[in-house]
This record gives sequence, C-alpha cells and structure tokens, in this order.
Amino acid sequence: MSSDSDNDGILDPTDTDSGTYNVESQVYEIDSVFGNRNAEFDLKVYELTYYLSSLDPANNFESLKEYFSDDDFYKRGNYGKTLHDERVSLNFDEVPILFTEDDPTTDPDELSQVNYFETPRIRIPLDTDFFQRYIINMEGSDQLVNQANFNNYFKGLIVRAENFSDDLYMMLDIFNARVVLDYNYNYYNTNGTDDVSDDIIEKKNKSNIIPLGGVTINLYDHANYDQKILAEVNSSSENIPSEKIYLNGSKFISKLKLFSNDNSISSELNSFKSKDVLINEASLILYIDEDIRPSSYKFLPERLYIYSYDNGEPIEDYLKDFSIDFSPTAVNSDKFRFGGLLQYDSY
Repeated sequence: MSSDSDNDGILDPTDTDSGTYNVESQVYEIDSVFGNRNAEFDLKVYELTYYLSSLDPANNFESLKEYFSDDDFYKRGNYGKTLHDERVSLNFDEVPILFTEDDPTTDPDELSQVNYFETPRIRIPLDTDFFQRYIINMEGSDQLVNQANFNNYFKGLIVRAENFSDDLYMMLDIFNARVVLDYNYNYYNTNGTDDVSDDIIEKKNKSNIIPLGGVTINLYDHANYDQKILAEVNSSSENIPSEKIYLNGSKFISKLKLFSNDNSISSELNSFKSKDVLINEASLILYIDEDIRPSSYKFLPERLYIYSYDNGEPIEDYLKDFSIDFSPTAVNSDKFRFGGLLQYDSY
C-alpha cells in the first residue's frame, strides 16, 4: 500500500489533504513576465475593421507589406464592436477542463472528471452576441466558405492594455493566441434505424477555434521624453554627432541597429576591407551612463543580444560558441563570447 495515496510527494501522515490532488496537473514557471506580476490593468478588445494584407498592394502584391509600431488603427477609427472592457490581473494557474459528455456504460460520471488541463494564459470573455451573429449565424454563407473569404470578413481584433497600476511587461506568444467558440447545437439522432418513431433531437456541445496568427502589430506609445536628449537625437539626424547612444524602447526592452539600411559603412571599416587582412575578433562594448541611469535604478538593462534584425535569428558564430560555464555564479553562465550579461565594476 502506498504511503502517498494521492501522489503529490507529501506522505500521508503529514499530508493535510490526501484526496484532491491530481497527478496530471502541472506547475508552470512563467519566465516571460517582468515587473510587478500582481499589477492590474484595463484590457480592452475591439473588432478590427481594417483589412491587414500580408502582401503589399503598392508593389503588385509581390512583396510583404510593412507595418510600423505607430500604426494605431484604433486612433484612426478602424474599430467596430467593443468585445471586452474590464480591469484584469494575471493568473498563473492552469485550468482544469471537464468532460462535456458522460459515457453511461462507465462509472464514475465523466461530467465531474477532468479531461485535461489548459496551460496558464490570459483568458477573457468576449461578447457572445457578436460571435453568435457574426460567425454562428453565418453558417453556409460565402463569408465562411474558405480562408481567404473569412480573413476579409473577420479582419481581426484590436487588443489594448492601459492604465497599469504598476510597471508590467509581458512577452506574449501572439501566434498561439486564439478565440474559442463554445456553443450548443441540436443533433438529430436516428438511433441507427429507419423508423422515425425513435428519432430524437439531442442537445450537444462543441468548440471551434479561430487562431489569431497572420499579420500582427505591436504598438509603442512613447511619452515624457527628456527634451535635452530629444534635441540631441534630432541634431544627429542633421549629421551633428552625439557623444552618447540613446536607446528608444520600453522600460524592459530596446533595439540598437548596428548597420544602416543602405549598408553604408564607416571610413575605418572601409579601410579594413581594402586591405588583405583577416579580422578574427570584434568586440561590442556598451557602457551605461550613470548620470542618466543610476546603478540603483530598478530597470537597468541586464543583457545584450546580437541577432539578425530582419528575421530574429542569432548570428552563426553564436551557434558555434561552445564556451559554456555551468557554474551558477559565473558572470556569463551560458557563453563566454556571446553572453552579453551586464557586468559591474568592483568598486
């Protein structure tokens, strides 16, 4: 006989609850949320009324269309029905999903049993009347006959998060976002006979999923610029050099583009290219200006990543860097050459 009857890792003599633990449940470590995880914020979802084409009509649909981080379709008025408007906070618990049907030949009742567990994610109820009218009632129509028609019909969603009670940054897996349609329908059951006298209409439940992949745009609304820094940045666009590099982004992430769009290079690098030399090492070192960001500031950048600006892939040398230190106290615990972790002076 097992001394841990519910398999939760706590022996029965000291387990205050040895009957409700489900061994199939999981505990998830969420590593893509930064800041105050208990912060509350207003989450609003709107119907998008502007069609986001993946191909550029200005180039005869022969190239991908570019969208930018200031393409705010909400402010342009390209929104329709409000589908959600509530104040929310994050929930990191998994969700048990029960069976929707009971097998009368088995015991116990499946309707009270857990079928599977949904992983932690942001879950919000959307306006059911909208989807009843816009999707369910359109069964068999031309709007739903194929993917292209549907994409033009249901153009997408606008999700706005604002009025945060504290600093919070979430790296969400947008390409796994989805709308789940859970609905009841009438099922005509003939009971396997030609005799209509034993035919019955059963009420059944079904779920359909609308994946929210395709074209996605993240918007950044910047405010409270330091006017002195802004003036220096504007001057640099007029070929007046700045003594510092200013990174523009959120409190948790910024981007620095190392090379220009036209692939122009400096005179120093051009001089190297004209010579018959092999460059086997290049170092990129950035120093944080403590006059702007004191060391006590809670949002210091902790890491520098080098990657392709176009596709997000790391450079080839990073993949070939096997200089790994498994010591948890090492400054660059994963890679020596491409660690990129922030280092502090000894004083």
